[in-house]
Amino acid sequence: MKSMVALLIMLLFLLSAQWVAACTTRNANNQISLPVLVLPKTKASSQEQDIFYHDLLTLILERTEKTFGPCKIVQMEDELTRMRSAVRISSDQGIDLYWASTTIDREAMLRPVRIPLLKGLMGYKIFLINKDSQKAFAKVTSLPQLRQFRAGQGADWPDVEILSNSDIPVSVSANYESLFKMLSAKRFDFFPRGANQILSELRHNQDKFLMIEPRLALTFPSPVYFFVSKENEALAKRIEQGLQEMIADGSYDEFFYRHPLIKETITNLHLQARKIIAIPNPLLPPDTEKEPIEDWATQLEKYNPGIDI
Repeated sequence: MKSMVALLIMLLFLLSAQWVAACTTRNANNQISLPVLVLPKTKASSQEQDIFYHDLLTLILERTEKTFGPCKIVQMEDELTRMRSAVRISSDQGIDLYWASTTIDREAMLRPVRIPLLKGLMGYKIFLINKDSQKAFAKVTSLPQLRQFRAGQGADWPDVEILSNSDIPVSVSANYESLFKMLSAKRFDFFPRGANQILSELRHNQDKFLMIEPRLALTFPSPVYFFVSKENEALAKRIEQGLQEMIADGSYDEFFYRHPLIKETITNLHLQARKIIAIPNPLLPPDTEKEPIEDWATQLEKYNPGIDI
């Protein structure tokens, strides 16, 4: 009998320890301590696209609650760059997780959950341009022609090195929101954005004389993963388990193709009809599996019968 009680106590201890590790117990707004998953603060121009990841994480946490315990999603108060967010996650300074395109450096600093989240959409870079530049970009059909134009990027973004590696000139800014103002002021010529990003960004910058270039797509492999601290293996396992279960029972595809962000992206950007300019990604970890490119339009119709594409 004593051995049975001791075993139960040990199991309860191990389970409670797993819960604490998977979601950090923090003081929330000076109230009682709660197990929470702390995410970076959403910037104004990326609010709509970040809802996709928040919605997905909510489903994952709900699906895995019986195994790992309750967990509430909260956002930190300060806005940080991607690099500063990664540093804060790796050193357990108030952030537990973020999502990003994988790179050698990111995987060296953080623990990736190697399940691609966007089915290749981030690897399709669509151009935000100044409306005055439309005629100039209408003549572009090749990489040598594209090299005559200057791209804009965040100073610590991996795309700076990816574009530069293919001899595409790049101007940078440490401030994400200022890039839209710089493009409007013609300080660079185009702002390559992931297909899942560009529509909401244009919507939040309607006052800046910008438009989406209608013909081109610059492509390179860019799978997006969730990243956590290397020390928080329990959280990585929780996210991985939830994603794998959703993929196995078909609920991930259902979530993905019915999500407003994805529906809008596929419906409005006509990705597979665009002129593709492909470049390599020298920052991709060598063991990264190739992300299969789906027939997004067909899949969208499957989960949204009667949708107008």
